[in-house]
Amino acid sequence: MHKALRTSVLLGLTSFSIYFGMYALRKPFAAGVWDELLWGFPLKIWLVSAQLLGYAAAKWWGISYVSQVHRAQQKQALLVMFSMAFGSLLLLAIAPTPIKVGAMVLNGLSLGMVWGVIFRYLEGRRATEVLGIFLSCSFVVSSGAVKSLGLWLIQNLGIEESWMPLVTGLCFAPVLLLSVGWIDRLPEPSESDRAVRSERNAMKRSDRREMLRHVGIGVGLIAVAYVLLTGLRDVRDNFAVELWEELGVTDPAAKLTQSEWPITIIVLAVFALIAGIRDNGKAFSAMLLVLVFGSLLIGFSAHAYQVGWLSPYLFMFLLGLGLYLAYIPITSILFDRLIAALNLNGNVGFFIYTADAMGYLGTTVLMFVFRFGESETSWLNLLYNFSFIVSIVCGGLFIAALAWFQTIYTRFKHIAHA
Repeated sequence: MHKALRTSVLLGLTSFSIYFGMYALRKPFAAGVWDELLWGFPLKIWLVSAQLLGYAAAKWWGISYVSQVHRAQQKQALLVMFSMAFGSLLLLAIAPTPIKVGAMVLNGLSLGMVWGVIFRYLEGRRATEVLGIFLSCSFVVSSGAVKSLGLWLIQNLGIEESWMPLVTGLCFAPVLLLSVGWIDRLPEPSESDRAVRSERNAMKRSDRREMLRHVGIGVGLIAVAYVLLTGLRDVRDNFAVELWEELGVTDPAAKLTQSEWPITIIVLAVFALIAGIRDNGKAFSAMLLVLVFGSLLIGFSAHAYQVGWLSPYLFMFLLGLGLYLAYIPITSILFDRLIAALNLNGNVGFFIYTADAMGYLGTTVLMFVFRFGESETSWLNLLYNFSFIVSIVCGGLFIAALAWFQTIYTRFKHIAHA
């Protein structure tokens, strides 16, 4: 096998395995009921909100940390993060109820920068598109898979709800350790990679400021849309069991996985086609058009289900497809093409974590307002209403970002090469 192809295959498999394993530390708790009341609210609401709070805080920290971390530090960073996450799940199992909330804050803090550190291994390569989408597909399928495993452990092995997240995580511990070791031994981008996609450097504060000066308007439009997409994704993801039950599905454990695999295949195919576009500017524009389509599909699926055109399964499938078509590129490959198109000095981690920080802050605010306020709306009604808002607003923002890019593309290339 050609060396470059072998490297790409190993990068894809190891990065997918690491992030799949990370989800086994992050999401299984959401499969539990956690209906014990704490300060007047179900414990699950506190746990979800606490993890979001920790995750959001890690994203803000990640804006500087991920953009400046060096290759020699990446393996150690991942191992420390996973060790902290395992500790938080042990604390969730053995601590008194109020301390469990603190354990989930720690869980979010420990895992919030894993994505950025992994992607630093992948960016700046000719195969980055395929690698990034393959990695992104890991969280499409892993969230449902690890929650299905969590439910199975409770229902079939009698694992207590409080211990289930730790047991689920331990099932993936060998894969995590092996994959982290493998990915760190793989070669950095080659000279030919750097010629096509530009070199990716660690960034100082002055570099980050200069980057925003050049592309801040367009990135800001995308980041605002990402706030809404992240909120919708987290409602659909964290309360998937409740949503399937409200839709009248009696076996939510099976649907958690069945609805996500077709989405994964379609998303991977769409962006694999875009990966074949050699011109970085054209590829960036094509991705933005896909983001517009995905946003419109979100609103269509909600409307189609409400008027009786879709079954519950097709509704959740089309909603998820539109959501991930719009969401996934922002977490990975969109900004990689932007940097390459304009030959900017920096790395993808800075853009991803700027958008992520805003996205998870918005999701945290949504969670606190919706569940700690006076709202009696069900999760399904929230999903409907929020889907229409996301569809209209995000579609408009992505069109504006596309127009911005098309208008000043030539000037930005000139600035970047000056």
